[in-house]
Amino acid sequence: NMILAQSFICKCDESVPFPAEYISEVTDYLFSVEEWKIYELILIGNLYLFFDIPLLHKMGQEIGSQVSRTGANKRLVIITLLNIWETCLHRDELTAAAYYRDSILPLTADETLLYERNLYHFLSGLHRFKSGEKESGLREMRQAIQIYKWLGCENLARNYKKDLHK
Repeated sequence: NMILAQSFICKCDESVPFPAEYISEVTDYLFSVEEWKIYELILIGNLYLFFDIPLLHKMGQEIGSQVSRTGANKRLVIITLLNIWETCLHRDELTAAAYYRDSILPLTADETLLYERNLYHFLSGLHRFKSGEKESGLREMRQAIQIYKWLGCENLARNYKKDLHK
């Protein structure tokens, strides 16, 4: 819990570095637990920005493997995997990102997962854009932003519009 609190401090104040020894401690803990439940998913979901891509990708693959075995905490799993995908894209790790593009889609088959499906749509557009399909990628990201606007989710639309401009 102290490590989680430190992560919030580091996210709020970027001048405060996240201690490297915490990464080792969290990694040791996570890979000593047989089945990741809600606590472990929350831990990863709040620390993913501090992991390097190989470690983050290993965790993402484990999360995907566990959800396919147990089906537990599906919505939290989807959000965590979407965040990992987004991180891979922002760090230009397109090979790792392709794993999430392909593995998340079947998890979002439930039509009630509107936020997750639209975020998938946005990230799919970002993935296309980063892969050289600039026009179709931009079109897909703009469609996702428009959907947020139509649903009255102005803050989400604004946040993803900022991401689009980056």
